[in-house]
Amino acid sequence: MSQSQLQFALVGAAIAIVVGWVANWARAATETRQWERERLHEAYENFLAAHEHMLTLFGRTLGTKQTDLAMGWRDVSERAARMQLLAPSEVVTAAENLIKALGVYQVDSEAYARMALDTAKDPDKWDDVIAQTHDEASQKHADAKAAFIESARADLQHRRRSWMASEIAHVQPTVESSLKRFRRSPKG
Repeated sequence: MSQSQLQFALVGAAIAIVVGWVANWARAATETRQWERERLHEAYENFLAAHEHMLTLFGRTLGTKQTDLAMGWRDVSERAARMQLLAPSEVVTAAENLIKALGVYQVDSEAYARMALDTAKDPDKWDDVIAQTHDEASQKHADAKAAFIESARADLQHRRRSWMASEIAHVQPTVESSLKRFRRSPKG
């Protein structure tokens, strides 16, 4: 083997090592972004599940133990904290607003449930102000929940689009360079 052939072999090996390293780096970056998206999706779902569990507890407020409510609130808070690790500020803010609306909804649900029991005993005790307050709290809660879901959905879609764009950016140069090599190759 001549010296020039040895040089070409060494240069080829070096190029192969660099290309392999870049490919592994790109794959690792892609896998990291995919892992992030999956963890966020799980965090969003888990937060909503804890939220829905609290609504279930509120639905039976008069029969719910305080320890159950405390554990439910702790679960909501823990899931919100986990979500904050990866979620953008818009989603975190929407989650915080939903937690605040959930707190107001709990207080109004308890008052509304007591009023309904009093009304069952004495229909003249119906208070339209309490009913209106409950309806307003319910609407604010529904709006906060919809805002959280929309911000979480928008974040996941944005991450998916940026991941797809980066994948195309990685694939596009490879396709173009392959076409150039094909065009330059001797035709036989």
